[in-house]
Amino acid sequence: MNVLCVIGWSKSGKTALMEGLIKGFKGRGLRVAALKHHGHPGDVFPEGKDTTRFLKAGADLAVLFGQGGLELSRPLLDPDPQGLLPYLWGYDLVLVEGLKGSNYPKVEVYNGSPEGLLYQKVKGVLALVSDQVEVQGIPTFKTHEVDALVDYLMEKLPLKRQRLTLVADGREVALNAFVERMLYGLVKAMVAPLKGCEDVKEVVLRWERDL
Repeated sequence: MNVLCVIGWSKSGKTALMEGLIKGFKGRGLRVAALKHHGHPGDVFPEGKDTTRFLKAGADLAVLFGQGGLELSRPLLDPDPQGLLPYLWGYDLVLVEGLKGSNYPKVEVYNGSPEGLLYQKVKGVLALVSDQVEVQGIPTFKTHEVDALVDYLMEKLPLKRQRLTLVADGREVALNAFVERMLYGLVKAMVAPLKGCEDVKEVVLRWERDL
């Protein structure tokens, strides 16, 4: 799973950059998922909401859905996006607003905050977006240069469509080219002849060890 974090101090323009990146990557044919990390102490579930009550009653997953879409809620012990893989597989890129302390590659947004530049304090920052400063040693883009930033990130990140994803106990398993081709061909050969699967576009297999 390809993850890219957008980091910056509060009110720096992270959400606006997220919107621009989503449009840019989508315009280049990628399937994009967007996450926002709730970095503040406290419960992320609104008190009194029906789905919150379901979770407090013990539900492992609560879903609010209607004609306009759906919203999933579930307890999450680990804030790492890898723990969300059951919901994120099939996307070429997962954009995360936040998670500056993670090991994922990052883009920093800086609007002159007195706290200073984050790329000097955290690792993995690939580029800086700022109208206030230009820094030697790190690619810097103006806020209106999102297309150029997307082109740069397309070269820096391995953003290719994955034909097959293997998730074991909630973690994505890295596959070399040979194993990926073998598993892809095996699944295709077994599923395609099944009734109703002649023109199937996507297959999900779930395997559980016998207890």
